[in-house]
Amino acid sequence: MPSANTNAASGATAPAPVSRTVSPLALRVVSAALLAPLVLLALYAGWPYADALVVVAGSIMAWEATRMLAPPRSRVLEALTPACVALALAFAAFGQPSTGLAVVGAAALAFAVGFGTARGVLLGGFLAYLTIGCLGFIWLRQLPEFGLAAIIVLLAAVWATDIGAYFSGRSLGGPKLAPRLSPKKTWSGLIGGMISAGAAVGLAAWLLPEAEHILDGVPVLGFVVLGAALAVISQAGDLLESSLKRYVGVKDASNLIPGHGGVLDRADGLLSASPALALVIWLIHQGG
Repeated sequence: MPSANTNAASGATAPAPVSRTVSPLALRVVSAALLAPLVLLALYAGWPYADALVVVAGSIMAWEATRMLAPPRSRVLEALTPACVALALAFAAFGQPSTGLAVVGAAALAFAVGFGTARGVLLGGFLAYLTIGCLGFIWLRQLPEFGLAAIIVLLAAVWATDIGAYFSGRSLGGPKLAPRLSPKKTWSGLIGGMISAGAAVGLAAWLLPEAEHILDGVPVLGFVVLGAALAVISQAGDLLESSLKRYVGVKDASNLIPGHGGVLDRADGLLSASPALALVIWLIHQGG
């Protein structure tokens, strides 16, 4: 009897190959499962591991921004901008944030004036923006007594926003939040992200004894409001990066993280939320 796997000349149909395509969501989950423990371990350990993590991440984001905005084949610039950002963040890690800001401010101004184009101004401005976001993160982690709690609150807010916005937006749909900047984002997603972030930050404040120092004794309800506000700010940072990518015509900042794009694609919400939380804490404790 002829085999079932006879060739095409016999008229038999070969069995279809088994698809090995991994869904985008599964790829995102696997990448997150591999990277998240390393990131969380470094943040838990504190100095110098948390600071080194921010320096490396900030340098990569500077490289990604330069690749998007600088002229093609700008090898020198692709090396120079990460070096400037790394130097600025290293100064901040060693307790000299003002020197770090001066370094990146001078670099940003040089890029903006040197190019003399809209992209040069965007690159300079965005480098300053991402450096400030990273500085806020370093400042929060270095807070005495409650630095780790502040980072947990920040991560809870941003990650819960992303998760809540993703699932509520997909399930409920509805009017678009900013169709020209990010066609997939909806108002239902934003509201779902705010609710999720409020719940996550409130839970974190309830579970962590050190969290009471973050808002200087404000009850858990205050943390719920803080989480919802950070969700809005996080989404604004996401839209800012989306507008930058749309301006230059790219889908992702890079392809360094399978399923996620680049570091900038993952940290866009943190870049806006971290200095916002740092400012809130500073104002509350200065007033106290």
